[in-house]
Order: sequence, then C-alpha cells, then structure tokens
Amino acid sequence: METRTSKSFINIFFGLGQQFFSILFSFITRTVFIHYLSKELLGVNSLFTNILSILSLADLGLDTAMIYSLYKPLSERDEEKLSALVNYFRKLYLGVAGIILVLGLAMTPFLNFLVGEDTHIEGLHIYYLIFLLDTCISYTLANRFAIVNADQKSYVIKKYTLIFNALKCLFQCLSLILFKSFLLYLVIQILSTFLLNLVCARQAKKMYPFIQQDVALSKENKKEIFLNIKSLIFYKIGGVVFANSDNILISVILGVVMVGIYTNYLTLINAVNNVITIVFTAVSFSVGNLIAKESKKQQYAVFQKLNFFSIFLFGIATVCFVVLLNDFVYLWIGNDFLLNMNVVVVVAINFYMQGILRPIWVYRDSAGLFKQVQFLPLVTSALNIIFSIILGLKFGLFGILGATVIARLLSNFWYEPYILTKHYFKNGFMDYMKKLLKNIIIIFLCSIIFAYINSFVFSYSWISMIFMAVITFVGTLIIFVLFYRKEDEFLFFKSLLFEIIKKFSAKLLRKK
Repeated sequence: METRTSKSFINIFFGLGQQFFSILFSFITRTVFIHYLSKELLGVNSLFTNILSILSLADLGLDTAMIYSLYKPLSERDEEKLSALVNYFRKLYLGVAGIILVLGLAMTPFLNFLVGEDTHIEGLHIYYLIFLLDTCISYTLANRFAIVNADQKSYVIKKYTLIFNALKCLFQCLSLILFKSFLLYLVIQILSTFLLNLVCARQAKKMYPFIQQDVALSKENKKEIFLNIKSLIFYKIGGVVFANSDNILISVILGVVMVGIYTNYLTLINAVNNVITIVFTAVSFSVGNLIAKESKKQQYAVFQKLNFFSIFLFGIATVCFVVLLNDFVYLWIGNDFLLNMNVVVVVAINFYMQGILRPIWVYRDSAGLFKQVQFLPLVTSALNIIFSIILGLKFGLFGILGATVIARLLSNFWYEPYILTKHYFKNGFMDYMKKLLKNIIIIFLCSIIFAYINSFVFSYSWISMIFMAVITFVGTLIIFVLFYRKEDEFLFFKSLLFEIIKKFSAKLLRKK
C-alpha cells in the first residue's frame, strides 16, 4: 500500500528527473535562440510570456481551490463527488479560457507601447496571438490534471511532459537553425502544448474512469468553492501582477532588449528554483492529506522540517548565485549579456526571499488559509510598482529589482509567516524569525568569503568556474553544517540520509 511518504518520494524522483531534462532542454533552446535570432525577439519572447501570465489571473485561483476541494473526497474515495467536482471545474476552466482570449485580444492595440515605440518588430501581433492561443489551450483540460496531482500521482503527468519537452526542444532548435523562424518556433510550441494536454487528459481518464459520469455538484459544494475562490481572487490578482510586473516595467522604462538580458539570469534562477520546488510540490499534496487526518502538533512538526529544508537549500543556492552567476553567463553567452554585480546580488536576494516562503505557501494552500491573506499580494504589488517606477527611473534595472526586495520586506516576507504561525499553529512566530535571521547572517558571511576567493580563482574558463562552483557549494555546505549541526531538524535529515544510504547499501549487497 502506498503511503504519503512513498508517494512523495515517487513524485520527487520523477519530478527531479523531468526537471533536470527540462532545464537541459531550456538551455539548449535558449542558446540556439540567442545565436540565431535577435536580442529584440529574445526580449519579446520573455515579455509576452509575462503579459499572458498576468492575463491568466482570470482563473482567480481555480487551480488552488480545485485541488483543495479534492483532498477530502480523495481520502474517502467518494467517486460520485469527485466526478461532480471534475465536471464542474471543467465548465469553469472553459469559461476562464474564454475570458483570457477576450482580455488578450483587447491588449493587442497596446503591444507597440509595451515593446517600446522605438523598437520595430515585423509580425509582432501574429507572435502575440500565438502566445495567447497557447495560453488558452492550457486551460481546456486542466480539470483532469488536478485530480492526478491531488491524488499524489503527478509523476504520471511528468513522464509525458518529459517526452514532449524533448520533442519540442528538438523541433524548435531545428526551426531556428534551418529557417531562423520565430513564427515556426511558436507554432511548434502551441502544437506541443495541445498534444501534451490531450495525452495527459486521456491518461487521467484511464486512471479515474468515473470522472466521465455526468454528476451534478450540489449547491452547498458550489457555494463552498466560490467562497474559497472569493478569498483567492485578490490574492491571485496581486500575486500574478507582482510576479510579472518587473519585466513589463523593465520593457517600458529600459527597453525590450534589457528584458531579454535580464531573463537570461531568470532562466538560471528559475532552473534551480524549479528543482527545489519539485520537493515542495510533491510534499504539498501529502500535506493536504496530513491536514485532513493528523493533529496540529504533527502538522507543526512536519512544517518545522519543511522550513529547515527550505532555509538550508535556498540559503546554499543563494550563496552560489551571488558568487557564480555572472561567471556562468559570461562563459555561456558572452560579455554583452552581463549585468552589474549589484544587480546580481539583488536577483539572488529576490530568489531567496521567494524560496524560503515555500513551506508557508504549502500549508496555507493545503489548510485553506485564503481569507487571511487575500489582500496581501495586492499591497505587495502596489508597493512594488510605486517603488519600481521611482527607483527604476533613477537607478535603472538595479532600482526596479531593488524595489521588489523592498516591497517583499514591507509585506509578505514577514506577514505570511505571522498568519500561519499565530493563527493556524497558534505559536512559533518568534522562533521562525530567529531561524530566518540566523540563516541570513550565515548567507552574508559565506557570500563575502567565497566571492573573495572567486576573485583570485576564476580565470574566464569553464574549468576554473567548475572548480570554483565545487569550492563554493562544498564550502558553504560545510559552514551550514557547522552552524546547524545541533538543530533537531538537521539531526532528523541526517538520520534520514543515513537510513537511505543503509537501505541502498543493503540492496546492493543482496544483488552481489
């Protein structure tokens, strides 16, 4: 029988494998893109992605509300209610796709302003319409994906995602090398999205054949769903605007070319972020099950472990970014695409501030704590836009990204942990903040130490960069272990690691 832990490990294993190849394919495709197309198109590709991400706020938290609604009937194996929920959300998702299409079409007259009046790109509106259609297609079968994820079987979807990503990478690279065509590149993108959705939806239908039943959802259940969505509306709007406004502001204030240069760094940041996030995504479905069945004491113990895992991994990754990010970009695509070191530091800080909130978000979504923080992202977004305009006009890219740090510090960086610890667990806020402050001090010290060492070691070659990467990672890991060696959570993960090694060794000996 599969347990929460075993399902989480399966999802993590498949997720890491899929993400590794996804990162590889992304770097290959982006490298070919940079060599065969212009900086302007690189910026447009990133800008349109952000615009469509903002338009996706039309789903108003349907994905979160649906998965939350599925936890209980899945644990009870209530097939009739599951079927009713899946069918009901199908109608809502189709409505969302229609709204995004209408809003997206309404945006077309403003594209030249967003790209920059001085930048002329032939076929701009056609490119945008393909992006728009690709986004709409992704919603058509989203209701079937949700039940697979909520049942902790996301590895099924990741398996097919890996196959289609490989094919997409191959054909997109060929389209760029042979034809230098951005249009063909986008057509392949939309075909990949459509076919992947179709295959995964059919697989979900095989796994859960009962979802084909025509069962109506009760008025009480609809009311409950809309209450959750109502609480999520403002959170969703603020969150999406906050996540995607920087690139739009960069394009308007500094030009679309700068968007493309900055997005190269985001590609690296997101690659690492996505790998670590796989663990939290896999665990989140287990947490939903945990909340449905276990006591608050047990839930808090698991939260403490997740939080330690977060500050440990995101802390080490942040140090590595500060020390190595510019070196990697220089060797990858050249000096013309480098950003100033002060910008790199701010990029790394934003990565850290977002990353360490992952455990908070997992418990917030799984416990349905939507109402308590519904207006917070709107406040964060408003602060970010105001500060970005003021600081961006004065300090350029550093000012815009620095404004994001300030907006986070003044809002969700402390408030979301406060809500979870004080209002859900009823304790632990000061303990959380002390651990966070300790982690920040360690990161600061490690960054100074290894940045200083790097100034002597790096010699503009891959060999020296890899050597420095090993020194930075291993050195930071050792320092973290020295500081955390007596923490209960560290001892737990240490014991878990030794247990895994022991079991693996025993299996190898049995085979011999």
